[in-house]
Amino acid sequence: MKPIGKKLMEVLREDQMIRLLDSVFMLLDDQETEKLFSDLDEDIADPLSQILSSETEEIISEEKSIEDKWQELWRDWSDIESEVGDEDGEYVSHDKHQETPYFDSLTLAEDLDEVAEEMLPLLEEIYASGAEEDDAFENAVLDLEDAIKTYPERMGTEDSTCVFEAATTACVLQWRWLVSDSATSFLENIIQLEDELEIISLEDATVISFILDMSEEDRTEIYEYITAHRDEAEWSKRLVSEDSEWKDIYYVLSENFGPGDQPETPDSMLTKDWRHGLSLIKDLLKEKDLAAAEKMYEKTVASFIRGEEDHEKDWHPEESLLISALTDGYETENDVIRLLKDWTGVTEKLKMPERTAALKIQAVTYQTPHNWDKVRKVVQQTDMSAVSHLLEQWEIFILKSSLGDDFGTGKRSSHNSWIMWLMEVSIDETKEKPWFTRRLNNWLTALLKDSKKFQNQQTLVRILTQDLAGMSDLKKKYPRLSEAAKTRSGQKDNTSRRNWLKKIGGQKFVPLLTDCWIKHAVNMVPNPADTAHSKYDVHALWLSVVNEVDPQLCERILNRWRKDHKRRKNLWRALRKKKLG
Repeated sequence: MKPIGKKLMEVLREDQMIRLLDSVFMLLDDQETEKLFSDLDEDIADPLSQILSSETEEIISEEKSIEDKWQELWRDWSDIESEVGDEDGEYVSHDKHQETPYFDSLTLAEDLDEVAEEMLPLLEEIYASGAEEDDAFENAVLDLEDAIKTYPERMGTEDSTCVFEAATTACVLQWRWLVSDSATSFLENIIQLEDELEIISLEDATVISFILDMSEEDRTEIYEYITAHRDEAEWSKRLVSEDSEWKDIYYVLSENFGPGDQPETPDSMLTKDWRHGLSLIKDLLKEKDLAAAEKMYEKTVASFIRGEEDHEKDWHPEESLLISALTDGYETENDVIRLLKDWTGVTEKLKMPERTAALKIQAVTYQTPHNWDKVRKVVQQTDMSAVSHLLEQWEIFILKSSLGDDFGTGKRSSHNSWIMWLMEVSIDETKEKPWFTRRLNNWLTALLKDSKKFQNQQTLVRILTQDLAGMSDLKKKYPRLSEAAKTRSGQKDNTSRRNWLKKIGGQKFVPLLTDCWIKHAVNMVPNPADTAHSKYDVHALWLSVVNEVDPQLCERILNRWRKDHKRRKNLWRALRKKKLG
């Protein structure tokens, strides 16, 4: 009879024999291994003992190396956390357009994600070694939130959000999965963490993908758990909120495991909620289908716009500026900012230069539309001809923000105005200081000569007056005029406009602007006879301006009013408040 070893040599390939021997030696404990050595000849036992001893040392060495790397990464995480809460630290932004510093959550999330990307592939080996506590990531996240809350109250941190990026979110989820004994316990721990957090949140797309990538058995368990608890407060709020990733997860799980429902197509999912696109894009990128992912980016942003505006038009980044397609006073979505930046990277890989240029403009104007210098910087790195149409839309957006309710009046003249000229100088290097000063001089000269034109464009004149008052002695010399020229328009995010006006030498136009007011201030005084109510504060204010620039003219008006309007007691009461009459 042939020995079993001989038979194995005849029926197994070399690689199969290697796997067999590896499995056998893994099953042997120390006592069994010693017995095996005693039964073998020395010429076999000695080299086998050396091999096993060397193998053990290599394993121990490799495990120690991994644990050392793990501790180093936690130190990197701690170094980042140590900067949080420090008013002079790395994560406080001092942008010029902000009156006070603010918490830069995007940079913090990006820095953490760099550490998490290196942690992620080590998780399973660290778990197997028992070198880490079960609550390691939950505790780290809660400590980080506590640090964020130590920023001064004036920075408005309590209203901030910090959304972790993909790798950081994946680390939290994967570690909790490794230390959980079931899908249910995993889910309960993640929900508990969510409820404890007020500022930090996990990335929705990563949470969605993590759950939907589980085995069918685990997904079924999660579906049944949510179904059983969906009427409870902690779940009902999640399943009705448009901002909750759990609503999306439960919807997809219901399609798979619910009774009688059919799965949706990607387009129908996007119609219901644009955030479905985030997980669809991630899946396409995982499959390295960049072309399909690129199309899905466009569909996702189009769905986001439709959700905001409820319109059916398609959207293309080269044709329409995103902020122009949204409602006035929109709030930026961190997911959209990240989506635009990631989309830009995909188009660069696909060698789509025009779309890449358009997306760079879309990203900067969506994230910081009122920061002219940031827009300028991106334009300088971009083909101007490829984005000129978008820049025109950006200029209109800024003009509309400046003029407010007056944007619709005198539309043609406002579109060809000093604010537009100043924006063109700020982004177009071919237009220089003399080009702007010549146009502003011609405009003010025309206003000086034409009272009707001055009246029609008074909002633009008022905004210019307010801007120049902050960089000259205008307010000191003519305090009444400065008060009367104030308008609610032009006050939102005006730092860039005023900085560029100063940079371009706008102060030298204060005398000409003052001449315009001196000549036309009398036309700003309303006729008391045309007032349908008994409020005369505006009349008194503008007459006080006339008194400031031409006292004799003011006295003539007062004499006429004493004769024509002597019975209007409220008028004279308002005038006395301004030390007139």
